[in-house]
Amino acid sequence: MGIRLATDFLREPITRQERLWKAVIVMAFEDCFNKGASKVEAYRKQDAHEWFISGSKDFENVCYMADIEPLRVRNRYLELLEQGKVDFTEIQAEWLNYKDAYAKYRCSGDKENRQRIMGQISRIREKIVKCGG
Repeated sequence: MGIRLATDFLREPITRQERLWKAVIVMAFEDCFNKGASKVEAYRKQDAHEWFISGSKDFENVCYMADIEPLRVRNRYLELLEQGKVDFTEIQAEWLNYKDAYAKYRCSGDKENRQRIMGQISRIREKIVKCGG
């Protein structure tokens, strides 16, 4: 997660509630650093990545409950991303492609389009198997 942010977490005594919400932030960072090959790990990583990037109300609330400035957390994540310390492996990217393709498949009402998308899904599955997923 980064020494500066981790040090800040430990510097002052904190309440149980703050410790809980800081743990939520730490877990999101850990999800982003995960290099695991499973579908679940890739989806969690994407969710955490989007959570940091979005600056959503949920993200801000968690940061405030952890007594941390949301912009500081978000900027630290963006630094790590820019430094290449957070990235998606090839297999994680394929799992995310699979998720997107499958969502398009479910939403499509056109039989020909569904067949085309199913072909994409099959190719993605082949890549996942080749990558060891």
